[in-house]
Amino acid sequence: MLTSSHLPNVIVWAVSRSRSTAFERAVMQHPGVKVLHEQLSEPFLARHFPAKHALIERNRQAAQGPAGITHYSQALALLSQRPAEPQHLQCAKEIAYFFDFQAIDGAWL
Repeated sequence: MLTSSHLPNVIVWAVSRSRSTAFERAVMQHPGVKVLHEQLSEPFLARHFPAKHALIERNRQAAQGPAGITHYSQALALLSQRPAEPQHLQCAKEIAYFFDFQAIDGAWL
């Protein structure tokens, strides 16, 4: 049981095709954990692969999902938030090759 209100946010960096989404879905089953899916990947795609990002947005709209993230500042704000009760831990899964070293440097770590 996750009981501490001072648990750190966790980012799991994975390589493509490593079964990280299977791990992510297993973590989602815990009621005390809020899981974020590839928040830094979306701004990368919007900036470097706009056609691919547009496809993701069309699929999201068709599913009536929330608007996507297009700026790193939005992603970083989400990653730094604390989860709301009853969740006590936030876990984000990111794909390492989507990390944009030109826009995000070591200073924000």
